[in-house]
Amino acid sequence: MGFDCGFDIYPRLEATAVNKETYRRFLDEIIRTYGDVYDKEGRRADGKVLDMPTDSDHCDKVYVWFMVGECPHMPSNPDRCDYFLRFSSKISGRLTTPAEPYIRSVHKIARKYFGSRVHFWHEMNETGDERQWGYYDWREVHDASKKLRVLETGRELDLTNRAWEERGETKSTPLDTTATGLEQPCAANPPQASNLVQDYGSSGSALDQLRIDVEGNVYAIRSDPRPFLGIARTNVLPLGSEAREGGLFLGASRINHSCRHNAQNTWNANIGRLTIHALSDIEEGQEITISYLSRRMEHAERQRFLKEKFYFDCRCDLCMLPLAQREESDLRLRKIQSIDDALGDLDETTSDYDAGLHLVRTMLRLLEEEGVWDAGVPRAYYDAFQIAIANGDEARAKIFAERSYAARVIIEGKDSPESARLKLLADRPAQHWLYETCLDSPQGISPPPQETDGMEFDDWIWRENEWSKQPATSSVNDPWDVFGEDL
Repeated sequence: MGFDCGFDIYPRLEATAVNKETYRRFLDEIIRTYGDVYDKEGRRADGKVLDMPTDSDHCDKVYVWFMVGECPHMPSNPDRCDYFLRFSSKISGRLTTPAEPYIRSVHKIARKYFGSRVHFWHEMNETGDERQWGYYDWREVHDASKKLRVLETGRELDLTNRAWEERGETKSTPLDTTATGLEQPCAANPPQASNLVQDYGSSGSALDQLRIDVEGNVYAIRSDPRPFLGIARTNVLPLGSEAREGGLFLGASRINHSCRHNAQNTWNANIGRLTIHALSDIEEGQEITISYLSRRMEHAERQRFLKEKFYFDCRCDLCMLPLAQREESDLRLRKIQSIDDALGDLDETTSDYDAGLHLVRTMLRLLEEEGVWDAGVPRAYYDAFQIAIANGDEARAKIFAERSYAARVIIEGKDSPESARLKLLADRPAQHWLYETCLDSPQGISPPPQETDGMEFDDWIWRENEWSKQPATSSVNDPWDVFGEDL
């Protein structure tokens, strides 16, 4: 259970003279930066963060270790720079949470020396430029580690019961959940893999049944000369947001698409199941629907996407609105996407506090007007949390984390990894790595009002009084203007 973050070096470094020298300078800066750093939440009794091969009590000469979290590490020998694939740790538990700020700061140093080869990833990331998963399979990472150890010492290290032990496949059983449905995949593979049928020949009975159901008009079928592959590709669902693997779920494949869906499909890595949660009350006899869209799109773009990818013309309630109402919806969707893009580009450490919160509140209002209650709602509250905590405003940050958690539970359940992370942040908001990182935080942040509901409290949360004091600007020059008709 839990989740990781880190960065990968991809493409892999070659052991050239130039790369060896660059890696040596990289290690020198790491040692200068962290050699004398002590952390009371670290793994060592004395709190020393960096564990070097030159330390008298250091038992491993192959790596430089950061003694926080799961002890992320890097090769100590510049001649072996081609074995530096990943620097990462689990960051979701009490003992591992302290690793995240170190990973992010080491990532910045690595970018200085290795440039675009350095790719940050965070397993809980759902939007923006950061990847949710690394570039390498864990097996590749551990195989490289074993090979390096053999090259350097002539033997492998027994990692049994170590904090950094190799990850393996886990067996899970469903936990208590509010999900409408739970399902394991009958097959799993990268969705674009051309050898899907070959890889899962042993799943023939499941695919045979799927073919029968398709022929009975239960499933949509993609035109493909190889029927099994066409069926599978049409019905595969991703094993996580932005995941590189997909699963074939015989039950969930029966759920149709709607651009204004009433249920959310989520891969829950904690329990190894695809979950379907209702986003709103569903009347008896009403069809359960999910979204096949990868992002928010206007009507014309949605129709093109669904036709190209899934071979059908969408006639859901949203797409069949009268023209005037559909154009209003398209305008709201453009505004929502515009704000989402602006928030994605926002630097919490330098941006205006009140302007950032104003953006988030505006987006939440637009989502409500559009009748959207999907993952965009908890993500928006999480954006507000990051803005508040970067400004050292723990009171507001806690409320935003609680609201994000409550919204995430509705669409994923309490047992999802993301819900667990948000619950942790709601309990201890100051543990987030952005805490007090804003360079221009407002002074004298006002305390909350006595009444915890009503307009006064809502205005306090979003700092509306402070926002109203902002100098007026024309919509032409105002980067926060999201109300123009020309968006």
